[in-house]
Parts: sequence; C-alpha cells; structure tokens
Amino acid sequence: MVMWPIGLPDDELHPAFTEGKFIVRKIELSNFYSSGSCSGMTAFQENEENADNRPVWEFKDITTKNVEYGSRFRFYDPMPVWLTYRVGNCRIIQCNGPYNSMVKDLDGTLMKKPGTIIGNNSKAANGTCKRNDDWNGFECPNTYAPKFEWGIVAFEVLNWKKDLFRPFIINATNFYNNVTPGIDNRQEIYDISGERYPRYQSVIKLNQDYNVSNVGRKPKKWKWQLQSAEDKDWVVFSINYGIAQSLKVTKNGK
Repeated sequence: MVMWPIGLPDDELHPAFTEGKFIVRKIELSNFYSSGSCSGMTAFQENEENADNRPVWEFKDITTKNVEYGSRFRFYDPMPVWLTYRVGNCRIIQCNGPYNSMVKDLDGTLMKKPGTIIGNNSKAANGTCKRNDDWNGFECPNTYAPKFEWGIVAFEVLNWKKDLFRPFIINATNFYNNVTPGIDNRQEIYDISGERYPRYQSVIKLNQDYNVSNVGRKPKKWKWQLQSAEDKDWVVFSINYGIAQSLKVTKNGK
C-alpha cells in the first residue's frame, strides 16, 4: 500500500487548514519478505515522488502472516531532481516533506510496542528514537504504552503575497528540524508564484519548549496548529522578532 499516494491537485491549491489522518484497522498482511519470489515487496511505503507534507497514518489491529519486520514500512528521502525544477519547487530549495512523514502504531501490532515511526529525519530523532535501516526511518516507542510522545505542528504564513519565506529552523536541546513549505505550483524567476500559501509541517516531540528561527523577515500574520496530539499536550515556540512591536494572539479566530 502506498501512503500519501498523490500530491495536491491543481484545483485544490489551498485546501482548508485542518488536521487530517489516514486510519487503517483490522487488516491482515501476508507474504512480505526480503528473499524469494516476492522479494523486495513492502507492506506500506510512502510515495517517493510526493514532495508535499502529509497527514499522519494510524494503524491498529493489524495481523501478519509471513511478513518480515524489515518489510513492513519504507520511507524515502527527497529526490535530487526536485532541486532542478524551474516549475514547482519549495521556494528554490530542497523539499523536506518526506522527512516529516509520521506513522502511529496505536497498539504495537506492527512495531511490537505502541509508538511513532518517523521518516529519515536523524536530527529530529536525535538519539531519542531507534534507526531502522530497512525502513529508512526511525522507531520511537512510547515510554508509557498509552502515551504518544510525538505529534505534528503545522503553520502557514498568511501575508504570503508580499514576502518570500525560506525554511524555518525548529530546535531544542535534543531536536533540530529544517522545515520547508509545501511545493509551489510554479516559479516566477526569483519569487514564488503566490498560488499556494507557504504552509509548513514538522514532526515534533510533544510537551517541550523550542526555538524557531529563519533567515530574513518574520511573518506578520500566521496560523499554527498542533496535530496528532491529545488536548493536554502542548509545545512552546520562542520566536525572536528583533524589533519591539505589538503582537496579537488569537485562538480559533478569537
């Protein structure tokens, strides 16, 4: 099964800013292994040609028959060819969407213990998760079985037609992530086309503080959302604007 099978359709350049998820329940996986007549087959893999960010996949009540552990998932790195595109790139830089892929095993039927799987993002995992070479990703089992420690933070810049925003750096003592916006529909010389909002999505370890920085101007208007998390989960982001100014913070538009 291909996870995140397609990019954003041309007629949906700016879908609603809402949390989404894919839910997989009560299925049986059979005959996925690394040798023999069906060698090289993977039960779940991400679409290596999808440069965009993507919702979380959740799995529960999965049974396996003749399925090797290394053949359960496959994640991919960004494709070098994306940097050569004159049309459709991530603001003239590499698209890091694949590094922010996230899967949650709710009951441990796929990774032996409830937990989170993230793409090949070693600086975000930073020793807190176990590298799985076969999957090209990281296993992050829960410290306490029912409590998930990873989520997704999504944010978008709303004054997008005036400014060009490059990657944002999110970092903490045990975390570093270079977050790029979604792939633009087309490029106009040295500026973005303005057909898609600069929307960012990052894997994030819940319940801790972070610093957020970028090169150039800070957004004057943006929107944030913590996804794939419980109501009591939180994150705090510190952003240095450099120049004293009045800021208005709203929740749900109020």
